[in-house]
Amino acid sequence: MKRIINTSVPVVVTTIRTPLSTSLTIAQSGENGGPLTQAQDTQQNPQVWIPDRRLHPLILTPLFVAKDTGTGETITSGYDIKWYIVNGDTQTQITSTVTSQDYYLEQETVYDEESGESTTRLTGRLVVRKNVDYRTPVTLRCVATYTDNLRQEIYTKESIVTLTSTNMPEENYVVSLQAPAVITYDPVYIKTGNLANGLFQNGSKFRLSAKTMLGSNDATSGVYYFWYIDGQPIVEGLDFLQYSQENQLAGKGLGTDTIVLDMDYAEKFKVQVQIGTFNEVGSPTGNPKTKGYYEMNGNDFVLTTDTTVNASKVYYTKPSAPNLPSTDERTMMWEWPDIDNEPFSHSGNAVRSSSGSKVFEAIVQADGVDLDDAFVDEHIRLDWHLHPMNSSTVTDLGYGRTMAVDHAALNRTGGEHVEVYADTCLLGPLTLIQVSEDDDTLITTDDGNSYIVCRT
Repeated sequence: MKRIINTSVPVVVTTIRTPLSTSLTIAQSGENGGPLTQAQDTQQNPQVWIPDRRLHPLILTPLFVAKDTGTGETITSGYDIKWYIVNGDTQTQITSTVTSQDYYLEQETVYDEESGESTTRLTGRLVVRKNVDYRTPVTLRCVATYTDNLRQEIYTKESIVTLTSTNMPEENYVVSLQAPAVITYDPVYIKTGNLANGLFQNGSKFRLSAKTMLGSNDATSGVYYFWYIDGQPIVEGLDFLQYSQENQLAGKGLGTDTIVLDMDYAEKFKVQVQIGTFNEVGSPTGNPKTKGYYEMNGNDFVLTTDTTVNASKVYYTKPSAPNLPSTDERTMMWEWPDIDNEPFSHSGNAVRSSSGSKVFEAIVQADGVDLDDAFVDEHIRLDWHLHPMNSSTVTDLGYGRTMAVDHAALNRTGGEHVEVYADTCLLGPLTLIQVSEDDDTLITTDDGNSYIVCRT
């Protein structure tokens, strides 16, 4: 080969990259899915929002995607997010990470296993705690910026979110008990489990729950509940034996949407529920616990345990009386099955002139099924009678599971028959015992710590 005498001018080849295709969408989450439009009740003081973003913040999550249309590669990381509040021609960037602010940037803590250190970084998500008045909607602007080093280009994509409220002064609060109109308790065939319409029974204890709606919105967790028996406010104590705090579910009871009543202490009564709205404490001071402030725990208002004001929390006071015109009631009552008894004699039906007595006993049945001795001893008394068949005279023999009748009362010289039978007497709910009709002092145990009850 001959030697090279010159070199040609090189051809320069340039790599042309197809511009990235970008998109930005905003996902929302929170109470009831985190709607962008709230329901606002302007007739309440303070006003009511559903959902209340002070209690159930709205989370806005930017979803940025950059796609290389040439290679099909999708890029979903390495971009920068900025949020702005738009007010006409003015845009204010949101930079706060303080969780008590109306808007703040969410942070997360990341642990590095190699270095053993933790760092805090922004997630890109915006948390909204502001309740938006229906007269002044809020526009939020999200800007995603991605730098592509291969193309030496900066890509920017933005999306707009508008927060609004619907004024609902014409909507009314409606509270309803989730239970049948008449709640019956069968002391013989006791049930445990869910009953019709959401009612729950566990023996003689019944769990009632109330549901509150504001128009088509569920407002159950946003109101205070006032419970009554036969029109009188329920308080724990001797006046309302059906209610005891120890029977309540954790975090439930008076003031909440759910109570448990024990029907072993009343044969028939009406239970009512009314509602009122909580009041937000504008500038809480002092000891929130001793002042009886409430705070939100999940979806429920609970008494706070804070002894000093926590600036990141919202405190509330309960209403002193129902302030919303809605009520509901149910009748609760005992319902016995058919109770009967079949008497028999331990020594047969014949009687001789010999001295002594004949013992009678009765098998007690409910709907034709024999009842056990323990239930009979607790709930039933047998009232025995003797009746000569040739006379209208009936002799009361007394009460007892068994009854011994002297042969002289049964033996008839004329050969006529004698009936021995028992009336079935049902004992009702447990009640307190007082010293006498003239002395209403209640009888207690020897230590004086408990009251004595009985069935009558």
